[in-house]
Amino acid sequence: MIKLLHGGLSDANTYIVYNTDSKDAMIVDFSCDPEIAADYAEKNGLHIRYLVLTHGHYDHAEMLPAYRKRFPDAVTAAHEAEGCILTDPDANVSTLFAN
Repeated sequence: MIKLLHGGLSDANTYIVYNTDSKDAMIVDFSCDPEIAADYAEKNGLHIRYLVLTHGHYDHAEMLPAYRKRFPDAVTAAHEAEGCILTDPDANVSTLFAN
């Protein structure tokens, strides 16, 4: 099952993907408030096992620290090629959103 969530500074999509039998789940990309995802997971008895980034742009990773705090047992995953993007404000375009 796939649940689409919206929100956050960039209003990019966040997805919860889960197995309806085991209730194991992953959250993909992190733009909406983690409490929205946590509420959905709790209401549906989901076990968040993974936090997955599809790519390193700011609009997909902006709430990752909050998600890691909210789901501390979940494994965070991204393709290794995204490492340089995640750590470079110009490459991940976060400099465009700096205050």
